[in-house]
Amino acid sequence: MQEKIMVVDPNQLSDVEVADILKNASSVKNTSFRGNLDELLDEAKMVILKGGKTNALYLQSELKIGFNRAEIIIKQLSQIGFLSEPDSNGVRKIL
Repeated sequence: MQEKIMVVDPNQLSDVEVADILKNASSVKNTSFRGNLDELLDEAKMVILKGGKTNALYLQSELKIGFNRAEIIIKQLSQIGFLSEPDSNGVRKIL
């Protein structure tokens, strides 16, 4: 089965569409990920969808958390299929 990848412009989404994306993203299972997901993961998804920025510094600022925790959340979002792996410039895309 081929995986579908969709790049989203968060500025063009309604609140209903954002909620729909979050619902679908939270149902994604990645069996290779073995660890506890951060309790701020859902809030981080919403922040990223609303702001369109996918870096740890942005997440740190918006969620008022430490940089290391923000980086861990970004990696977890990538592992569950919400964000892409970083490209050659270190940029991740919303999937």
